[in-house]
Amino acid sequence: MTKFLLFITLLFPTAQASAQLLSGAGARWSDSFREWVIYAGEDEGDLRLRWQDASKWDEWEYNIAGLSGAIKIKWPNDPGEWEIRSNEGEIVSAKILWNNNFREWRISDNDIQLTLTCRYNSTWDEWEVQGNYGNMEIYTAFTGDPRDWVVIDELDKDVPAAMRIAILFIVLYHSSPRY
Repeated sequence: MTKFLLFITLLFPTAQASAQLLSGAGARWSDSFREWVIYAGEDEGDLRLRWQDASKWDEWEYNIAGLSGAIKIKWPNDPGEWEIRSNEGEIVSAKILWNNNFREWRISDNDIQLTLTCRYNSTWDEWEVQGNYGNMEIYTAFTGDPRDWVVIDELDKDVPAAMRIAILFIVLYHSSPRY
């Protein structure tokens, strides 16, 4: 009976409700938020500014668990809309829902739309995505310290990796000081 169950399990694997890609992030340097180490299970990746110019925070590059791409601000001097492009051809947009309110975002790849919200008005330490495609929570490892983040990624396997990266990027960008 045990061999039969093992055979059936291997032959017909159960569909996973979620496929965790991201598990955390940490600033590479304790005095700068220009480079991040991104944790994806056992793998490490990075997220970094494309240009090291102190005034340019509008172009980023990522390389995480074999996925790479670019993140660019959509309109000059407007951090309310970003475009995330993967080298695999995925394009994701991230846009604030309300003018000058950077605590609520629509993340979309034209097939799937997710809403990212900052959980509390008084702090930028906790963010969440809830909805039809599962949940994702992102919060600081230590309250008030934006250098280290924990990611609980329970989004469905249908949510592309570029969308997960877009969500994490928006949290890191808008919750960290610019130095």
